[in-house]
Amino acid sequence: MSDFDLRKPNALSLFRLLFASLVIISHSQELIDGNSNREVLKNIFGTLTSGQVAVYSFFFISGFLVLDSAMRSSIYTFMSRRVLRIVPGFVVAYLISISLVFWLGGGDFDELSPSRWAAKLFKMALLLNPAQVGSAFAGSHAPDVNGSLWTIAYEFRCYVLVAIVVFCVGHATLVFSTISVLLAIMLVSSISQGVYFRYDLGNFEPIGNVDDAVRFTMIFSIGALFQLLKENVRRSNRVALLCCILLIAGMFSERLAPLAVGVFGGYLLLYLAFLNENSVLNSINRRNDISYGVYLYAWPVQKLMIMYVPAITPMQLTILTLPIAVCAGFLSWHLVEKRAIHMRLPILRWRSGERNRVYPTGGPSMQ
Repeated sequence: MSDFDLRKPNALSLFRLLFASLVIISHSQELIDGNSNREVLKNIFGTLTSGQVAVYSFFFISGFLVLDSAMRSSIYTFMSRRVLRIVPGFVVAYLISISLVFWLGGGDFDELSPSRWAAKLFKMALLLNPAQVGSAFAGSHAPDVNGSLWTIAYEFRCYVLVAIVVFCVGHATLVFSTISVLLAIMLVSSISQGVYFRYDLGNFEPIGNVDDAVRFTMIFSIGALFQLLKENVRRSNRVALLCCILLIAGMFSERLAPLAVGVFGGYLLLYLAFLNENSVLNSINRRNDISYGVYLYAWPVQKLMIMYVPAITPMQLTILTLPIAVCAGFLSWHLVEKRAIHMRLPILRWRSGERNRVYPTGGPSMQ
């Protein structure tokens, strides 16, 4: 059995919760006044913030876990599980953001015409971020009602990519290897040469922001490759030390940092997650996965605290946000996500041969 076989007890669920918390810590440094230079990793390396590293790690875990789910399911079962896992929690968070958070954030409902509300609901159907709604949080830095939702659409597109590769194209190892290499080349060259700006490819609706799509899809594909090649990848102390050194070195380069997080950080993540099969840490966040809800609701909590307590410090903001976000994640899991996971689309009800296992998705939307 592989050192990184998902049938072994592991701490990936714990890491998902830790990464959701790391996003909160990172946002606490930036949302108050927009200054990211005091953020720890940004201050040390001058490239990525800890929040960016956390989100990249989400996508790596997602690629590693979602591909395993696809290879054990039919396309109908796979996509229904992905939809039922990611969409209900997103929709509820979206609706709360454009209503309750908008109101508490000082927004005036009279400013929003029916056409604007229709546009917001259309964006919700596409899993897009509601962004700024009217006058909510006016005058503040990043006045979005929920600035965390924007990554969810990229994750879902990665699910579609997996479905296409596994169920339609085949040759998953070759395809994901090619995707990873090509996107890595695009990433490294685009930053130095301004390819996106030169060809006006900043945003392309089907895939979102091209630069973000390249980064997220590349790291997701690297995670998928680790899943495909897990029989040939061993947990080694020497390799872990080497990856640690290379990760630190890569973090100093703006062009190489995302790639370093995906490759070297990805190995270190799996190394630590599968370090001890008997560790009590493996059970944390496993049965009741609150990490998706923590990620979805932390931003509105932070924005409201900054608005109502203008003198709040980054440390205070972090300490106050974490328990509230955990409670929101707990409610989201038990009232929305957990119930949706156990649902099945009507088309699947006759497929009695399908296993009833729930597979984690990774990203911020896990399990």
